[in-house]
Amino acid sequence: MTPEAETIANKVADAMTSRDVGKLDRLFHPDVVVWHAATGQVVSRSDALAMSAAVFAATSELGYRNVRRHPIENGFIQQHQLVGRLANGTQIPPVEVCMVIKFRDDKIISTEEYFDLGKLSAAFGF
Repeated sequence: MTPEAETIANKVADAMTSRDVGKLDRLFHPDVVVWHAATGQVVSRSDALAMSAAVFAATSELGYRNVRRHPIENGFIQQHQLVGRLANGTQIPPVEVCMVIKFRDDKIISTEEYFDLGKLSAAFGF
């Protein structure tokens, strides 16, 4: 991967593991497009940040396990298991995730997120 892609991938991981929506906010281009395969819908930047904030509020720990990254033009694909604990201490079962992230000028311009919504909803009690 390019150094820029590696830096952005590491910043995304840091934002998630520190559960810091401000870090995600600083990574997103103002016109970022966020698409979720589970719903087939594009969500707005503000909705994507709000969803992340809700996940962060519901957890005490988040992390990535078994991370695999693959370079693509102007971005990267990352596959990983999302792991962690809910705020009440309950372990979250690993959820397989694939993200396709594209960037320009050090800002994420699009992300496609693939995960099992049923498993994620069950893990978070949604």
